[in-house]
Formats: sequence, structure tokens, C-alpha cells
Amino acid sequence: MKLRIDPEMLKGDYIENLTAEHPDTIGVQFDPLKESIPTNIVHNLEKIRPFGGLKHEKGLSDRYEQLYEDRALFRVIDSCQARCTNCYIKNQIVVPRHIMPTLEEKLVASEEEVERVLKEVKSQPKLRNFLISGGTPFILTAESLDYLIGEFLKISQISQIYIAGSRPIFNPNMFRQEIVEVLTNHVRYDAELKKNKRIGVTVHINHPDELQPEVVEGLNNFSKSGIPLFSQTILMRGVNDSEETLEKLYSNLSGIGVNPYYLLHAMPTRFAASSRDGRALMQLSPSSHSCSAIPMSPGANWRTPSRSLGA
Repeated sequence: MKLRIDPEMLKGDYIENLTAEHPDTIGVQFDPLKESIPTNIVHNLEKIRPFGGLKHEKGLSDRYEQLYEDRALFRVIDSCQARCTNCYIKNQIVVPRHIMPTLEEKLVASEEEVERVLKEVKSQPKLRNFLISGGTPFILTAESLDYLIGEFLKISQISQIYIAGSRPIFNPNMFRQEIVEVLTNHVRYDAELKKNKRIGVTVHINHPDELQPEVVEGLNNFSKSGIPLFSQTILMRGVNDSEETLEKLYSNLSGIGVNPYYLLHAMPTRFAASSRDGRALMQLSPSSHSCSAIPMSPGANWRTPSRSLGA
């Protein structure tokens, strides 16, 4: 598999300008990305399983995790453009933008790893949903993403694939038209299996200020093509831990066809808001709202249905 290195991403001007313009809502979400981060960082990935996965067999792939009986995750790329304050593996996967091209073979899953994971997924008859995650899967080339989606959708029991783990605010160009076409080309009805083969996209957005025109345009590429969009939001103290902010965020997301799906809390960061804070916000929220937000605490292996926070 190959990376698509965007020159704009390498320069980083877009996100740096936004963090300067919005220091209290966007800037505080990211730690400085020091140029001195060692290039061998990708060899030191800790086997962290924040969701309490059911299977992580030695010798299979450090990138693979079965979250539930019907859902598994494959981290296909060990790199992200951002060093988010709330990321539980930021010290393991963040690589300075300028050295990404030199580490391509080490950052992406090898063909051998993909084959091992394919074999494992085929052996799990109860699996239904498969997550392609990272890092940021959308910085793979269209050809690489096309190959991954095609191979996993060939597996009879897999009916839905989610592409997860992308922060649009860092590189709106990720959601380019050729990627949208790759995804839509794989959506189909399998007459032999009598089931739909579906694809969804999950993005990470914490504050209304992140919905810049370029971000909205990129997300609209998916929604106009009929690809379901879901968002996850981390509750951050002083950033978005108010009913007004979350309602504005969820209302704006809904307006561009993004379904607010997860509200995550109790993350290990200096901005962490507790699960008690999250539940309190749910109680304050109007019951007439239609969007869903499901709090989730990493490591606890539970999810609690909540009242909606968006219009």
C-alpha cells in the first residue's frame, strides 16, 4: 500500500493558520509537533486496546483488534498529521509531516499483514462490521484504499465497512473526489448473499469552529454521493463542555449531512471532562432533538445510550 503525500499537508500552513486564529477552540486541541521526534518511533508502537477488544492474537498483526463479536478494527497506517492532546497513542503514531514520505514502508500495513488479517476475518462468521482505521486512512492512495475495501467486502459475512479516524480540520483535501468515487463504487447489493454491501465514513470533530468552508466542502463530497457520515466528539473541559457549544456543533453537523454518533469522555488529557460531566449534559439536553450521541469511555468496554444533543 502507498501513501498519497499532499504538498499542502507537508507544509501545514492550513492548520497552523487556524490554530492561530482560534487558539481557545482549535489551538488547544493539539500539542506542538516537534521536529525532533525520532524517526524510529513507528517501531515502538504499544499494544494499547482502549476499547477492551476480544482478540489481539500474537503473530496476527499488532494493527488488528476484534472489538466485539460482530466488529473488528484494522489500523492500516501508523501515522497521523496531528498530535492531538486527547489521543491515547499520540506518542506512538505521530510522525513529523516532513519525514512521512521517507517512512512509507514502515508506516503502512504490509501485504503480508493484510493477508493475515483477511484470513482471520474470514474465520470469524459473526463479524459483520469492519473498521479501517489509523492514523489517517484517507492519506492512502485511492488505489490502496480501493484494494483494501474490495478485499474485505469480498468476505461474505462483512456487510459494512467504516473508514474511521480522520480529522478533516488538518487536511480537507483528504476528501477528494477520487476517494469518494472509490467508496461509492463499492456500495452494492449482493444478490447471491441477499444483502447490501455498505460503506460509512467516521470523522472526528470537537468544535463548531472546525467546520471551516474547506472542511464542509470536503464532507459534502461524501454526503452528495450518498455515503453515510458519522462524527465522534471528545468532551473537552473548557472547549466544548457546554450544552450551547454541543448543540451548535451537532446542529451544524446535521445540516451538512453528518450524523453525530459518539460523544467520548474520560480521555487521558489535561482537558478531560468526566463521564459525570457528560451525563449531566445529557440530562440538560432537550428530548426533542433528533441526533444521537453515545458516550463511550475507553477501556471500560461499555456504551450508554443518551438523549440527543443536536437538531
